Amino acid sequence: MDSTRKFSSVVAFILAFFILASDLHMESQAWRVDHDPYKSCHSDEDCVKIHFYCPPPKVPYCRVDRCDCFN
Repeated sequence: MDSTRKFSSVVAFILAFFILASDLHMESQAWRVDHDPYKSCHSDEDCVKIHFYCPPPKVPYCRVDRCDCFN
């Protein structure tokens, strides 16, 4: 009985590890695609088109060919 309990604990731990590892990998890929703070731009409209994130009172604008936030 004790060996069965050890085996099921090890299998549960390995399963949980793979689930968490795959979830972290998917989140890191999405983060790189959507939240790259160094997106290049030529106008303020480019920053809006690429959905550059700014906190609510601020708006995105283009500064020296990079998107930034402005009050």
